[in-house]
Amino acid sequence: MAQTDLIIAELGRQLREIQEWMEQHQENRLVSCSAAGAVLGVSAVTVRRWAREGKITPYYTPDGGNRMKFWLADVKAMAKKGEAK
Repeated sequence: MAQTDLIIAELGRQLREIQEWMEQHQENRLVSCSAAGAVLGVSAVTVRRWAREGKITPYYTPDGGNRMKFWLADVKAMAKKGEAK
């Protein structure tokens, strides 16, 4: 019984560490065209056009779907600079 309690306590500690890491690295995630557009106050079509024009760097998912994604930190930096709209 005591060993089970130790394992549960250790798993709880590890879970808290993972949650803290995720909160700290939230900016380091990819978002869709729609999500990027919501942050920038424009449509997903506009975000795709800006990507084609080189105003924002797109990344493509390796799942073969060729889905355009953007780093959330890049999108927020663009919004902060006032480059949207």
